[in-house]
Parts: sequence; C-alpha cells; structure tokens
Amino acid sequence: MSYIFLYYNEQTQKLRSRKLPFQDLEEGFILIGAITRTEKEFLVEILFTRFGEKEITLKQIQRYYSELKNFCERVKSVVVN
Repeated sequence: MSYIFLYYNEQTQKLRSRKLPFQDLEEGFILIGAITRTEKEFLVEILFTRFGEKEITLKQIQRYYSELKNFCERVKSVVVN
C-alpha cells in the first residue's frame, strides 16, 4: 500500500499531498499525516459533505482525518479476521 503525506493550509483552505514529506511545500501548510490516495479521496468527500463551501479549521481537518484513519483500521481488522 502506498502512502502520501497530507498537508493543510487553513488560510487558503487548501489540501496538498506529496509522496515525500515536505517536498516542494508552499509556506503555511501543516502536516496532517500519512494517508493512501483512496483515503484522501474519501476524506475530501466527507469534508465536502459536512462543510460544503464553509471554511474548515485545522482542528476540524485533524479531527476528521483521525476519525477516518480509525474507521479504516477497524475495517481492515474485520477483513483480516
């Protein structure tokens, strides 16, 4: 499974992903964590469904990222067992 690094800039309201940590990163982006491309797409869908065009804080991004990662880990454990 291939992971990418997810970053968020609260001022510009943009998510960025990179294959390597801090690779060609613009100023103001904060590391959220490692994530697969599929998980990233799912996270973006969740955020859009929840917030639409409203602004999203760094804390909210971190919360939904954490909840998604926990959910994915639970699903993986069900599949493996």
